[in-house]
Amino acid sequence: MIRPAMLACLLAFSTGLSAFAQSAWVETDDKVIVGALGLTVDEIDDMEVVDAAGQKIGEVEDVVGPTRTEATGIVTDLDTKSGLLANDEDIIVPLAGVEVHGKALRLLGDAATLRGYDIYQD
Repeated sequence: MIRPAMLACLLAFSTGLSAFAQSAWVETDDKVIVGALGLTVDEIDDMEVVDAAGQKIGEVEDVVGPTRTEATGIVTDLDTKSGLLANDEDIIVPLAGVEVHGKALRLLGDAATLRGYDIYQD
C-alpha cells in the first residue's frame, strides 16, 4: 500500500519538473496578478533580487509563463559579481523558488539550485 503512494508522489514531482522545463517562454501581461506572490507582474518587474542574507544579487527582468495570462517563473538577471553564474545570463526561477522580502524578492535556493535553472533566451 505504501508503494503506490510513493509512486504517485514521484510521478507528481517529476511531472511538475517537466512542466516547468519548457522550451518557449512567454512574457506575462503587466496586469496579471502573480498569486503566489500577491503582486502584479508590473509590480514585480525590476524588483531587486536578494540572497538568503538579504544582499542584492540581481534584479527581475521579466515574469514569464506558458501564456500571457499565466505566470510560472521569474526571469532574474544575476549580477556577475555575485559569482553564482559563470556567464552573464538570465535564469528562470520558478515561483516556488522566490518569496517577497520587503521591497525585494529573495531567492530560496542555494548556488547549486540556481545553476540548475533554465537559462532565459529572449
